[in-house]
Amino acid sequence: MNPMYSRNNIILILLSVIMFMSGCGQKTATQLRSPITVDPGIENLFKQYIDELKGKTVGLVINHTAADKKGVSIVDKFMEYDDITIQAIFAPEHGYRGDQQGRIVDEVDPVSGAKIYSLHGELYKPTPEMLEGIDVLIFDMQSVGVKFYTYISTMGRAMQAAAENGVEYWVLDRPNPITGTRVDGTIQESETVSNVGLFPIPVQYGLTMGELAKMVVGEGWMEFPEGFQPRIIKMTNWQRDRWYDETDIPWIKPSPNMPLIETAIVYPGMCFFEVRGFSIKGSGRPHPFIWMGNPWLNGNKLATELNKLNIPGVDFTPIEFAPTSGSFEGEKLGGIQVNIIDRNELEPVKLGVYIMHTILRIHPDEYELTTKVDRLAGTERLRNALNEGQTTEQIFESWQQPLEEFKELRTKYLLYQ
Repeated sequence: MNPMYSRNNIILILLSVIMFMSGCGQKTATQLRSPITVDPGIENLFKQYIDELKGKTVGLVINHTAADKKGVSIVDKFMEYDDITIQAIFAPEHGYRGDQQGRIVDEVDPVSGAKIYSLHGELYKPTPEMLEGIDVLIFDMQSVGVKFYTYISTMGRAMQAAAENGVEYWVLDRPNPITGTRVDGTIQESETVSNVGLFPIPVQYGLTMGELAKMVVGEGWMEFPEGFQPRIIKMTNWQRDRWYDETDIPWIKPSPNMPLIETAIVYPGMCFFEVRGFSIKGSGRPHPFIWMGNPWLNGNKLATELNKLNIPGVDFTPIEFAPTSGSFEGEKLGGIQVNIIDRNELEPVKLGVYIMHTILRIHPDEYELTTKVDRLAGTERLRNALNEGQTTEQIFESWQQPLEEFKELRTKYLLYQ
């Protein structure tokens, strides 16, 4: 018999199908809406404001997602104008092309000839020398609406550098792919500030990049010269409750392990397992943040216990897989697959807490929460609460008041209905 179809594997497949079908029977399916036409900031820049840049020198804080709806990059679009000079490009985590891991190095753009400076290596903020001669610094990057996705830190630090050096700062706005209505999770505290948590916002913050830029300045979360304001080139026709695939803007994966909108949907909670001891990013498999496992995890028991909780919007299938790369390369892992049943019901940050809470219960000797959880949560309170054995209801209740205060605060900065 082909080892792919051994008795154990057949049993595992049957169990997975049964559990998947039983979970589906308990939950309603996502109601999909027809996409609406939305023009992101890059479209409106070249339709309405390009004349303001003629005769000027620009810098670009961008990656590969800075493209119009036809897929034409912002660099190629600027190259059509002889009277606009691209002097420098500033690249975030994963690099200018969005395909790198780890530290990013400086290079030269073969299209424009501009120097590409890394903002994810030795430096995280442009220096005065890098900005010398630049009139306008333009930010255009697709983020995913989650506090610890580092593009928002890049946006803030580049904005501060521009302000300090008398350079205009324009933000070309784009949709929050997981909607601009959902706000959830713990809020970043000053004790755990890092590049994955620079601002006092919740894990899922429900703002566009343009709105967040205004809030950072308006609330004084960074120091800026008096009177400084970023210029936001707004989107046209975006509605806050729209998911990314409910617009006509093509999805460009914003980082190597964010291939689909489904990945972004679960990311606010499943990223808590992006720690040593777990395989979560796919590791050679096309399921980053959807599949999760490690050598000691009992996937059958974990899926069974999680399905008993009837977590809104999802159910779970036990899986076994062997990563083709990474620290567990070739090793058989037990784990779960997260099945999104109704994304409108799902609260992804709570999903991550439910899973951590359940693993601690069924694997108390193997599972240890690390301070990496603190960096992602923005506080040590979540880790402490889990270790103390608090219920999930107690944990969720503990962050409700700060969330309500944040929701009220953010209303001053909303640009879209």
